[in-house]
Amino acid sequence: MKSGATLSRLRRAALLRQAICILCLIAVASGRPRQIVNKTIPDHFVPLPLDKQKLTGLLAQHIRANSEGFLKNIDIPGLLDLLQTSPGSKPGVEREFPGRFLDASAAAYEYNQDPQLRSLMNRVASALIAELSKTSSQANRLTSAEQYVIARCDLLGLVNYYRVTGETTAFLAARRLADSVIAHMGPTQVEASHRQLSIAAAGLLEPLIYIYRFSGDKGYLDACRAIAASAALPSFASIHSQAEFLPVIYGVNGLVDLYQVTGEQSYLQPGIRGWQDMATGRLSKTGAPLVFDAASEQNVESQAVDACNTVGWLQLTYKLLRITGDQQYGEHVERTLYNQVLAAQDGRNGSISPAVPFNGTKLFSSKIGGDGGRCLLSEAKALSLIPLLAWGQYGTGIAINLYTPGRAFFQLGKRGLVRIYSETNFPQSGSVQLHVEPSGKGRFQFPLRLRVPNWTSSFTVDIADLHLTGRPGESVIVNRPWSSGDTVRITLSMDLHVTPAKGGSANEQSLVLQRGPQVLTLSRKLNGELSDLHNVSPTPTRTGQYQLFDYTGDIPSDWFGDQIYRMAGEYAGHKQDLLLVPFADAVSYQTALQKKLD
Repeated sequence: MKSGATLSRLRRAALLRQAICILCLIAVASGRPRQIVNKTIPDHFVPLPLDKQKLTGLLAQHIRANSEGFLKNIDIPGLLDLLQTSPGSKPGVEREFPGRFLDASAAAYEYNQDPQLRSLMNRVASALIAELSKTSSQANRLTSAEQYVIARCDLLGLVNYYRVTGETTAFLAARRLADSVIAHMGPTQVEASHRQLSIAAAGLLEPLIYIYRFSGDKGYLDACRAIAASAALPSFASIHSQAEFLPVIYGVNGLVDLYQVTGEQSYLQPGIRGWQDMATGRLSKTGAPLVFDAASEQNVESQAVDACNTVGWLQLTYKLLRITGDQQYGEHVERTLYNQVLAAQDGRNGSISPAVPFNGTKLFSSKIGGDGGRCLLSEAKALSLIPLLAWGQYGTGIAINLYTPGRAFFQLGKRGLVRIYSETNFPQSGSVQLHVEPSGKGRFQFPLRLRVPNWTSSFTVDIADLHLTGRPGESVIVNRPWSSGDTVRITLSMDLHVTPAKGGSANEQSLVLQRGPQVLTLSRKLNGELSDLHNVSPTPTRTGQYQLFDYTGDIPSDWFGDQIYRMAGEYAGHKQDLLLVPFADAVSYQTALQKKLD
């Protein structure tokens, strides 16, 4: 078929490029590399660079735990041992981990500029480059789907390490590996016998596009087009296991990247269709992607969703937010982040649960081994990317996607610098103050775009004598001349929503409670007198509504988080106060609660 002939030509071209690989790369004066190729489709929402902001509050606690507690305490000698494979042996899943570590650490380092983390990255990058240089031919690396994933991880790790450090040896190694991968790529046509390889090959799109944009070498773009033409990515609706979902979400994310550099709609459509299919019926209440067949659909909320799949879903949602600026994507970023992503990390020490059940117990670990290590490092990357989800530029102004405390610095073209200082303890409360500080003594005008979440019934904005209200799911845009000292006061009602849980039998119905963006759950530790959490029922008021109260009692000293709520309930036929916490904070818990039957 035509794509096969194209790949053959690309293999020959790749071998030639490998022989005459350019040894001189241009970096900007700061030492950070410049992307030579711009996107054909620019971002509508342009995330604020990681080095132009600093978060505080709840999200900052999770970011710090990820870097200080997890990434900087990984067993680096053990990680480097994974690069050593005996002659003739087939590398296992653990061979992915050095590249995944570099990929996750690059974003963390870009944000915190931690010299200790940089030192660890240097060690892993040097070892990975040395190992790749020993291999004169990569032909044996591309005979299985796992070997494609290893190549993907190596490439992403090296390119992102180069992106944040400017170390050209890493980029040269990435180019040599990419050229060899393209030259020795196995059969990726859509015949059934090669379909798994075809799907795995699509995961190479993301790193190859990075290399194309940094090098300007059109050969990499041609390779991406050939891979996309040969890919046979199934629809999300046809996937019936979590293991099948991961390589597909990698491929779909790569196609979205390919759309941005080419402008060809055919590459975007799988991402749009797949996202809509998941968002309209295949997400848990906590924003996790669910995969199931018709026979098991009743029990989908009992799944323990891999952190890898959640992170892939979050990245797709984030990319569509950037491309479109559409509020629905910002809404889902918030939902998945505050629930399923934060739930996979122990905020006290940074350890990670590779899978997070809707009801049950999280199993935290800091040891990256076996299949679970893949998800630990994927979760670490998601936590490193949190600042990119919070705020950015939209058109000629500033957009706020997540309401978090912190400070941000925006360069609005030639008009000047704007500093924003955010004060809030969101999501504990819905009160937010944004202090706007434009540079200079004059006033200049720009729009401030504020996302109005779907879960709130009241969203008000007050600036001096200006009062605005927002509609759920839309935006409030404040376009005015700004001067130093202007304060934007935002008030969101933190409504309690009680909705049916998916699943359950014909004799009972389960409920899920959500306050603001956070799903609440019944913690076993805080409700120790209740031996069977599954048989607990919240008690509605006389009006049929449920009422939540702040808990004023003692909080265990080893408990992470400040949010504990009290609700009237029933257990074993007796009245019982229930203590509820955010899903992200609990370790052993019950989220789907029985509806009290009349």
